[in-house]
Amino acid sequence: MEGETPAELSVEFAQFRDEENEFGWGIDEPGHGLTFVSTNTPELAIPGAAFAHLGKHTPLIWLEEGELGEEMYEYFSLLKPVFENDPMEGPYNHGYVLGTFEDISFQTQGIIDEKLEIEGLHGHGGH
Repeated sequence: MEGETPAELSVEFAQFRDEENEFGWGIDEPGHGLTFVSTNTPELAIPGAAFAHLGKHTPLIWLEEGELGEEMYEYFSLLKPVFENDPMEGPYNHGYVLGTFEDISFQTQGIIDEKLEIEGLHGHGGH
């Protein structure tokens, strides 16, 4: 795995999967969950780990100082769910943001929501 920052490394780790020993998340397609924490509040990763294990299992994604970097936009492009006929068919992503609006801004949270949200092949259409 390569990554020069915690954010880059967390995205690489979320995608990593060793099939031989079944280690890693291997999340590289729609239909999964991610937990987001700012590098400014690393203490939130501790309760986030328990939350991610007891609820929907999710890898931790670090946001450099609460902001989305280029590595996240590239990763989101792999995870964007698309439906052909009916949005009820899924797949759906889930995003959990840990912290306050001071840690991860309302705008950044909105971008995360939009990037993980299901969309039709031709936009939302009538849905």
